[in-house]
Amino acid sequence: AFAEAADIAVRDDGSAVAVWTQTKNGAGPATVQVALQDSAGRWGQPTTLSESTSNAQRPAVATNGHDVAVTWEQGSGKGSRIMVTEFDGTWAKPQAISPSGATNPELVVDARGTTSVTWLHANKNAPTSVEFAQETTAGKFRIQQLTNKSESAVSQSIAVSESGQVSVVWYSLDDSYHVRASTPSNSAKTSPVTLSSSQLRTEAVEPAVASRAGKTIAVWQETLSDTSQHIAYATMTAAGRWSAAAPLPEADGGAANPQVGVDGSGRATVLWIKSGKCDQGMVSEQRADGTWKQAEQIT
Repeated sequence: AFAEAADIAVRDDGSAVAVWTQTKNGAGPATVQVALQDSAGRWGQPTTLSESTSNAQRPAVATNGHDVAVTWEQGSGKGSRIMVTEFDGTWAKPQAISPSGATNPELVVDARGTTSVTWLHANKNAPTSVEFAQETTAGKFRIQQLTNKSESAVSQSIAVSESGQVSVVWYSLDDSYHVRASTPSNSAKTSPVTLSSSQLRTEAVEPAVASRAGKTIAVWQETLSDTSQHIAYATMTAAGRWSAAAPLPEADGGAANPQVGVDGSGRATVLWIKSGKCDQGMVSEQRADGTWKQAEQIT
């Protein structure tokens, strides 16, 4: 068997859930496999989650520390759909939650156990959109389109706060590449906002978002009117609005490919690449007062 496209989530008791795609001897449709590790570190036998009649890809797993959900892309091309299943002692029957033509699923599980999923949808004769679906009390998923009709989305990222507020960020082409954000839910539909700088010259791409301990932060790579390329970030205010974009200190002169995480005290850490003759991995850590420590090379 050939395995690839893996993801893992760790629960509060130390147990873990791993997912991956697998083909038999490199041939035939790939299936999504899942394995559970107990709190003593023992791994169980893998279980097949997806159907075997069509190709499955891009599995992702999320947990709130107890509840677990898995999503993946089933099928290919115009026929691909987003599948979701949840674990509460046993795996629920997977359900298709998207229209055909959906790809690149990402998901979160909030503190109440509610699953939210986002994906890209290649619409017929229309731009690629970012779509979102949140689980209802009946266990179904209600779909919203987050992007405007004029913008064509490329990739997206999702996070959820302890209070259950979901944040989705993406970058899309609408005259130029911009990073956009939305805070969707089943109870209210919100309009997207632009996070990238008003001084943007050519593009803002590769966004990522994280939320923990009351702090939600988005990071991305952008090129400004003076041709400088740097990492920018924005944070969610207490009123639920995004701050203005700000440059990450020292992350300029070709900085790229940011990722972000937030610790239990609400301090963010950003991993990014410093381009040069030899690309270097860099880490920027935030202090308790919101300022940034000197960036540290880790490669």
